[in-house]
Amino acid sequence: MICIITCIIMAISMSYSTDIAKDSVSILDTNFSVVQSDSLFASFENGTIAFQEPISVSQIIYAEHKESPSVLYSIILPIIMLIIGVFIDRLAQILVDRGRMKKNGRRWKYELLSCVKPIQKQIESLSEFKNSYCKDSLRYNIPDTPIYPYLSGKDFLSLNKEDLYDYLMYKMGGKKKNEKQAQDRFYKITTFVMSLEMIHDSIMESFKSFKDESSNQIESFNNTQVGYSQILLSKYREQNDELYHELMALFNKAFDNQPDINLLTLEDKLISPSLSLLCNHKGVENSSLIDKLIDMRYCINGLKNEKTYLQDGIENVIEQYKLCLAALNEILDYF
Repeated sequence: MICIITCIIMAISMSYSTDIAKDSVSILDTNFSVVQSDSLFASFENGTIAFQEPISVSQIIYAEHKESPSVLYSIILPIIMLIIGVFIDRLAQILVDRGRMKKNGRRWKYELLSCVKPIQKQIESLSEFKNSYCKDSLRYNIPDTPIYPYLSGKDFLSLNKEDLYDYLMYKMGGKKKNEKQAQDRFYKITTFVMSLEMIHDSIMESFKSFKDESSNQIESFNNTQVGYSQILLSKYREQNDELYHELMALFNKAFDNQPDINLLTLEDKLISPSLSLLCNHKGVENSSLIDKLIDMRYCINGLKNEKTYLQDGIENVIEQYKLCLAALNEILDYF
């Protein structure tokens, strides 16, 4: 090995030891001045160079190691150190991944466990709504029904599914033979989460559909009721007939509390008695009034049907939530 060493040495008179070859130094005595060559060539064995004579500050020393470095220190040891470094880095990463996996696995457990109470509360609120509104054929005002947004399943989106699978394997000892069982458990958990989302979407869609269709029926009823009142008022003014006096009395009584009108009660208060009067009275000129009354009946029946459809949707959702609770009892045992 050849290395270049620039020596800055104070020229002082003291004893040095060296193995520098004497013929490698050129000294010329001229006019009592000493001139040395710019370079010195030396060799060493133990990593130390010592000089017997003072060395000029500007001289460059070329030193050569007589023996090659040990293979153990120059090749094998660096390789061993590299392997150890990779092993330590890998081990540290494994420990970090395992810690994250355990943490996320526990988060899955807590999120699943926190679904129990909301599901029970949702079942209770939907059951109460169904009994107090859907099963009451004449109840018109819609009571408030709490819908728990937590059951939409969106809180599970931030959880790592790979960590969940690894955690399930870890809880079963991490053995290869348990892989199929871990897959089944993983599938049940992810299916449970998807079921929560679908059930929540289903109940939201049921209420939205009920609201939209009911609004359409009410709007149609109001338009028909306005047409009926205009025709009835015109005939009432044109003909001083007892029939129209009775029809007008029924109409005014039915809409006496407007706008707080319960349309579901108008079948008995207005439509049926008015049709009875008109059908007992002979005359084609009343067909327009009969048609309007029948159209209003269709609208009221439409409102009643929407209540029935909503009740069916609620009952289906309640049943699905009960199945989720049963599945959740089994799932929590996995943790």
